[in-house]
Amino acid sequence: MPKIRFFIQVGSGMIETMAREGSILATVLRREGITKADFSNCNYQLECGTCTVNLPEDLKGVPLPNEEQLLMQKGKDMNVRCSCQVRVSEEFKDRVIKYI
Repeated sequence: MPKIRFFIQVGSGMIETMAREGSILATVLRREGITKADFSNCNYQLECGTCTVNLPEDLKGVPLPNEEQLLMQKGKDMNVRCSCQVRVSEEFKDRVIKYI
């Protein structure tokens, strides 16, 4: 599988990264070492909502109903996704993902 280059915005900083197509975005964030202490306490089981990212509208995809419900409970806006539910795709190429 080809590697895709994209950027992760953390605060005012920007990190360039590469990931294989199909990689789970949360795994990429962990590999880059930019996660909070409580990042994905639920081990990707959609129970905590601590691994959120802000995606451009065209990269958002369709969240599963339980992810959408969790994000609504957390008061997150419509472009937010749990990174443990997002797979890196070709559309990520040269795009910016904002880690919240």
